[in-house]
Amino acid sequence: MDRRTALKHAAVGIGALSVAPSLSCSSTQPTTVTQTTAMKGNINHSVCRWCYSSISLDALCEGAKAIGIKSIEITTPEEWTVIQKHGLTCALGTKPNASIANGFNHKEYHESLYQPYIDLIDKAADNGIPNVIVFSGNRNGISETEGLENCAIGLDKIIKHAEQKKVWWSWNC
Repeated sequence: MDRRTALKHAAVGIGALSVAPSLSCSSTQPTTVTQTTAMKGNINHSVCRWCYSSISLDALCEGAKAIGIKSIEITTPEEWTVIQKHGLTCALGTKPNASIANGFNHKEYHESLYQPYIDLIDKAADNGIPNVIVFSGNRNGISETEGLENCAIGLDKIIKHAEQKKVWWSWNC
């Protein structure tokens, strides 16, 4: 069983166990979930939120923590307090409605991308999120060279702001 399947089963199991006592006539004792196999702790595992979008964030956090996952990635500022409430971290934040298709490789998107990313960087710095992700965008007929040049121009302003806030960026192209 791979990690994704295990985490889905854990989250669903936790949800089922939390509902089961109220449906059962045979027991009034609360049901608890125990971790059967402890990780050694020398590898920090994480999962990406979007892979588990069908699961509530609270259930994902509970399931992740139960199997030793330490971080949930590619989450938005609105999700960080929930993750932190469960004692987990986020090493890579994103902005709400981030677009993989419409990114910095097309100059016409630059102005509409600046402020949301500046805001994201500020929120990441305020919440201890060390990294944010930005997207180059789909080529849509431009050459790789032109797209790269456009990204360099567009990201310059954001990179300077991120450096001032000590938040690093990951560029997905």
